[in-house]
Amino acid sequence: KIQNYQNTSGWFLPKNSNNAPGWQPWHGSASATTTLKLLDTVPKHQNLYVQALAKSNNTKQWSAEFDPLYDSACYKQKLAGNNIHKCGQRIGSYPAILQGENKPILSWWIDWLKNKTDPQLGVLCPVQNSTYALIECIGGAQPTHGVEIGLGLITTLPYVRALLEFTLNVQNMTGGTWSDSDDFTQLGSLSLDGIFQVTTAALQLNTTQDLLLAENSCRSFLDIAVPQLNEPEIVFSRYTNTSHDLPNIVLAVAQCLQTFRTTLEAVTLNQWQCCPVYV
Repeated sequence: KIQNYQNTSGWFLPKNSNNAPGWQPWHGSASATTTLKLLDTVPKHQNLYVQALAKSNNTKQWSAEFDPLYDSACYKQKLAGNNIHKCGQRIGSYPAILQGENKPILSWWIDWLKNKTDPQLGVLCPVQNSTYALIECIGGAQPTHGVEIGLGLITTLPYVRALLEFTLNVQNMTGGTWSDSDDFTQLGSLSLDGIFQVTTAALQLNTTQDLLLAENSCRSFLDIAVPQLNEPEIVFSRYTNTSHDLPNIVLAVAQCLQTFRTTLEAVTLNQWQCCPVYV
């Protein structure tokens, strides 16, 4: 059925755009391609746009494509600057659509990301003028870091100490959830964005203190998430309007349980059978 959403140009297009948040068709095409890979298959059609860009082997063309995504392509008035949470979805979509092929552009992309990463924060963060802006930088970290790690393009993240400290600080600013809503108990994709940064950074640092910080971070998140998951009315009223929120919340819980299998648990209405890490 996933294949039915693809057109001959290689894009996966939602039937109802209201139920498909994120920068479409980039976000959906990247997710669909990755899902098909997990099912041991590939899209019917190559993505003509991304393939042409990759095969150009023209670094100036690549810079012209990517630099605006960091600088200005997602201007948002509330930020008075570029929204890296939205633009990050497109930045991370290219390698996800390519699925590890065309290595020259992927090597270039990894270097580009590192050069754009703030060494004091460990994330892409072009606007830092408010708590809201910092939350959006956590949102921009996931489609970049998650793709780098998930596709095996890198094994370690740069500036990982700064990444852990920054993500924990933003969690504290938002009552434990990284939510960009006025109601910090509102969970969603940012739940996974934050948890992935914390657990990945702590595992890479691999010190007792850092792992304890990450475990406590997970514990704070689970204290908010698990009671909501146990209330069907909350789940259906808050988290089922799109295909985005509930899967990310569940993945965030699973990421915590997988990382701290012996010390954390989530007592929900349905028992957890296993806890796959984010891919």
